[in-house]
Amino acid sequence: MNRSTVLSICVLAGMLVLGGAVAPAIGIGGASAQDATSPTLPAAPDPSLCLVEPRSIDEFTISEATPDESEEPAPGFTIPAGRPADQATIDAITNTVIEAAACINARQFLSLENLYTDAGWHGGEVDEFYFGMLSATPEAAAEEDYYAIFAVELVQVLGDGRVAAVVQFQDEGVGGVDLMVFAEEDGRYLNDVWVDGPFDIEPDFSAFE
Repeated sequence: MNRSTVLSICVLAGMLVLGGAVAPAIGIGGASAQDATSPTLPAAPDPSLCLVEPRSIDEFTISEATPDESEEPAPGFTIPAGRPADQATIDAITNTVIEAAACINARQFLSLENLYTDAGWHGGEVDEFYFGMLSATPEAAAEEDYYAIFAVELVQVLGDGRVAAVVQFQDEGVGGVDLMVFAEEDGRYLNDVWVDGPFDIEPDFSAFE
């Protein structure tokens, strides 16, 4: 399932129901959420933390492709294990995750789309429903519906220099786990791959030599 479809379903279903233990995200100043250090989790990021510039709606078109209704399961996504990341890298990618969640809570989907690398961006071809979401005037979610981030774990630097992490979130009162891969562009880490399906991290003991 692609990112646009996931977001469409997520918003259509009412987004997230938060547990009482979720705290607001830390305040962030400067040009982007990446400027902060030592972010606190769990967090339900306030919409005001969505600071990235939005993409233009002119960059998007409605896909004419027929949705794949095959019952065949999609193959799992596999990466080799990397070296454990240092704290500065962990903080940097966590700030990207927090800002992405803040943009979801702000319903600023054009800004969310700008948190992807050039290589990781889908190129602007989206389904009709998501195009409607992108072109609508944003109206922030109610606080009780905020997207929540509970943990960013197993952060590791891959052999190609990208950074992988397992992100735990809450969806409609039920926890979920995604694999996210980040790459550095223009001085900050951006989403390069967001895997919301099956994934595997293959052991690579040479990474620790």
